[in-house]
Amino acid sequence: MTAHFGRSHLAQLLEEEEDPLVTGAASGIGAAVTDLLLAKGLRVVGADITPHEALGENHLPVSVDLSTERGAEDFVNAAAERFQGIDALVNCVGVQLNREDGFETIDDDDWARSYEINFATAMRCIRAVLPEMKRRGGGAIVSISSLAASEPQPPNIDYAAFKAALTTASKALSREVALSGIRVNTVSPGPVDTPQFRRWFEGSHPGTPADLDERMRRYAVDERGLPFGRLGTAREVAAVIAFLLGDDASNVTGADIRVDGGASRGL
Repeated sequence: MTAHFGRSHLAQLLEEEEDPLVTGAASGIGAAVTDLLLAKGLRVVGADITPHEALGENHLPVSVDLSTERGAEDFVNAAAERFQGIDALVNCVGVQLNREDGFETIDDDDWARSYEINFATAMRCIRAVLPEMKRRGGGAIVSISSLAASEPQPPNIDYAAFKAALTTASKALSREVALSGIRVNTVSPGPVDTPQFRRWFEGSHPGTPADLDERMRRYAVDERGLPFGRLGTAREVAAVIAFLLGDDASNVTGADIRVDGGASRGL
């Protein structure tokens, strides 16, 4: 498949029965991406280590451990065989682990786990899809990075480090594969109201379940100084990802787009 610039790439995906692959698809931003692409009429192959139900006939959920090289290869190969091609990959796997006790408590196992989840899984999936994308003449890859990559701070030092590595690797790769018609971008959310965020928040900001929403609102205003006075939503991040997959972003590669509600104070 060659790069097309005259009509919607999402329409091409539907017309030619190609299927975006979404990792971390069972919850949070990955689930929002899956829902949005399905709503646009695409067939979506969603991977997650957590078993999850199909959301209609256009959704193929796959339970797989992408932290292993074999898991990523098997997932991509199965999707390519069943649907005759791959030209879109969205990497949503990631987890921000609590490090409230400080840097000295992050041992080698913690660093290794964070590396696997927040960096290596995306690299394995990208490596697995590139041959198929090159064979077809193009594709789009979007990976979820984080505002922490450009504005790192404690206590999540390992998370910030590997999200920065993901952004850097994606930038470099974008230049290597551009002449193959493949675009590579990252999206960096700020604080987003997801189940994972809520688990982190309840652990780091104790309180009663009844006032959780109000405590999160105060966090957004008082601690993060978010101009809109609220956390972002997974759907808002998914909308930017859908844009980057589409033909309206045909000249966008090597970019990192912040979806942070103005959390960043820098340029």
